[in-house]
Amino acid sequence: MKFSFQLKIFISFLIGILIAVATIAYWARYSTKSQFDKYLERSGEAETRIVEDLTSFYKSQGGWDGVNSLVSGMFSDYGVGIQLADENGNIIAQSGRMGMMGMGMSRSQPIPVDGKTVGTVFIGATGMPRHSMMERNFITDVNRSLYFAVIVAFIFSFILSYVISRKIVVPVRELSEAAEKLAHGEFPQRVNVRTNDELGELAETFNFMAKKLEDNEKTRKNMLSDIAHELRTPITTLRGNLEGFMEGVIPPDKEKIAEIHEEVILLSRLVDDLRELSLAEAGELKLHLTLFNLGEIIEKTVKSFTQVSKDKR
Repeated sequence: MKFSFQLKIFISFLIGILIAVATIAYWARYSTKSQFDKYLERSGEAETRIVEDLTSFYKSQGGWDGVNSLVSGMFSDYGVGIQLADENGNIIAQSGRMGMMGMGMSRSQPIPVDGKTVGTVFIGATGMPRHSMMERNFITDVNRSLYFAVIVAFIFSFILSYVISRKIVVPVRELSEAAEKLAHGEFPQRVNVRTNDELGELAETFNFMAKKLEDNEKTRKNMLSDIAHELRTPITTLRGNLEGFMEGVIPPDKEKIAEIHEEVILLSRLVDDLRELSLAEAGELKLHLTLFNLGEIIEKTVKSFTQVSKDKR
């Protein structure tokens, strides 16, 4: 199955975001549950200490006379609203705004002394706009855990994004380096096709282009070699005939002059061919198809090599 480059980037960042959100959600859930369990544990410990303090007060005083000051101090110590009722259920002391909230919103604990319930304490919220010390500690612990989760998620997302972006950028960098070398004439350059998306297609296109340029360079070199060879033949013929004329070996008769003229015409044709080749490479060559006698061309070519063959003998 083929995935587009754009889709890969989208999926990569989507996965990173989902992992980050999942990490934060999991950590928030875990830390909230853990901190809330601690909060309940501390609340239970506070209730136990309140009951113990009231029990100790009753035992030492032999009753509830003067307990109001103790109950009022418990608000400062434990940060919760307290109502104290005697064995008959009559409210004899309270702290905070417990009286405004009523008993329905509180938790009750009996106060036993020597196996007898001498009173009941109702423990609840203060009804004040501020949080208690335990509530503030709970909120602080939860916030600290959330901040830590966000930092961990950010670091993980950053690392994941870096790895993914590097995996995407490496083929592009290889293409850039290969293109730069290709521009300096290193035509055998090729790049690895790593993926089956737009980047893979770009790499294949680059390799195809590089092969074409390499083939064109080889063709150009072969063409220059062929041109040098084609020019060498008529020039050698002209040189041999002219040197023969100068040394008196070859008589400058009409036939020899005609041969030299043909060689000059051949050189002129080669120059015209080079011009047509340059036009063809530029895409400006217009072809005009005509019929010609191949036998005459072969006959002229054989005559042009006759004198060269005789000289070599």
